[in-house]
Amino acid sequence: MNGKNIIWFAALCLCALAGCGEMKTEKDCGDSCAIPLLPGQIETLPTPAQQPAPAPAVASAPQLAVAEWIQGPEVQVATGQVTVVEFWATWCPPCVFTIPHLNKLHNDYKDKGLKIAALSFEKPETVRAFVEKKGEDMAYPVAISSRGDFTNYFGERESVGIPHAFVIGKNGAVVWEGNPGDSAFGKSVKDALGAD
Repeated sequence: MNGKNIIWFAALCLCALAGCGEMKTEKDCGDSCAIPLLPGQIETLPTPAQQPAPAPAVASAPQLAVAEWIQGPEVQVATGQVTVVEFWATWCPPCVFTIPHLNKLHNDYKDKGLKIAALSFEKPETVRAFVEKKGEDMAYPVAISSRGDFTNYFGERESVGIPHAFVIGKNGAVVWEGNPGDSAFGKSVKDALGAD
């Protein structure tokens, strides 16, 4: 094992020891908190990446009700644009792992109508320090989520895993939801934009 693989294996063991199962509070890890086996290869993430995406929890996406924008510009769901609403946390390794993928989508498609809003439930100062450290490697909009955002997007679910993204098409309907590390995520964004 090389050094990177040892670190990822150690993180996986720590995650397992910490009881990362279902997210019931904002401090729990979540059922999507699985360390990728092949770091750097988004398309080869373990399940649920190889399974079809679940049916969207909401047919029509609600407006965002963020508590505070950390990095802008501010984003709202609007007809005629494709919006990605992602729920994530700085302490979740799979969330951090997907940042380069989201950043590439943002940089490649922001001029074609793609808007990304990454929502965290953490303290603003924690997220702000993380985003400032990332700099241009995390150039898309980031905000502190309200409980209303969680309820509006996840409905009555008792537990969810993070990272979790919703792709909202130009008509305002959710066209895909799931782990943004899933190869179907990028394809769904491109399909919604009508991009190659």
